[in-house]
Formats: sequence, C-alpha cells, structure tokens
Amino acid sequence: MKTTKNTTKPAGHFTFKPNPELRAMLDLMEKEHGREARDEWIRSAISEHAPAVIARMVAERNAKITTRARRGCKVASSVGGGR
Repeated sequence: MKTTKNTTKPAGHFTFKPNPELRAMLDLMEKEHGREARDEWIRSAISEHAPAVIARMVAERNAKITTRARRGCKVASSVGGGR
C-alpha cells in the first residue's frame, strides 16, 4: 500500500468536504439553530453512515488486492497476494 504524504492528521481523522448544495443547507442550519446544532447533525450523519462507507472501502481494497494477485502483480505479492 502507498502511504499518504500528509502525516499530521491523527489516525482515523478525515476532512469533511460537503458539496455546494449540502454546504448551503448546513450554512442555513447554522444561521437558524447555531453552530452546535450544525456540528451535532454532521456528527450524527457521519456516525450513522461511517460503518457502511468503511466496509465498502475495505471491500474495494480487498477486491483490488485479489485482482492484482490473480494478474501476478509485484505490488500485490508484498501486500498479501502472490502468484
């Protein structure tokens, strides 16, 4: 696996980058209910969806490794597969 360049963030942390529609909705929510309510909504949404997202990412990664291994890729042999 390639390592990422940015090592300043703690493990498991990711940046929340909403698309323009979601950003507008969150800004409106912040205006009406305050920053705490907005942050709480983001936290609950992340905790609700994170397990499924993580599971999908792991499945995609495992699928990549096995297809590489089948092709006899040198990278895969160091990760877990092999010829």
